[in-house]
Amino acid sequence: MWPKIEFEVDEPTLVHLRFTAGKLIVSRWYDRWPGDTVQYMFCADEGMFYLTDTAGALLNARLKSRGYVAGSPIIITKRRVANPNSDRPITEYVPFRVGEFEE
Repeated sequence: MWPKIEFEVDEPTLVHLRFTAGKLIVSRWYDRWPGDTVQYMFCADEGMFYLTDTAGALLNARLKSRGYVAGSPIIITKRRVANPNSDRPITEYVPFRVGEFEE
């Protein structure tokens, strides 16, 4: 079994993605409503991580638009962004190339 990658807020995490996009899968966390919820699964040399359908789709779009290649080192940072419609912040996962990372 692959280890699970955990992201801490504002802590950069270096990963080497095995594929250029995450795979959309049925979520196993909602047993009451099977098939109603989905999530994205991302595979890396360091392990696996799962994101919600919204966060996973956004990370996939960022990876594709920036031209990331499978196997290249990528720094992913989990960020909390203010939500104008709620007191609860939005969680985003922002990828950077190793040379372009800035805190």
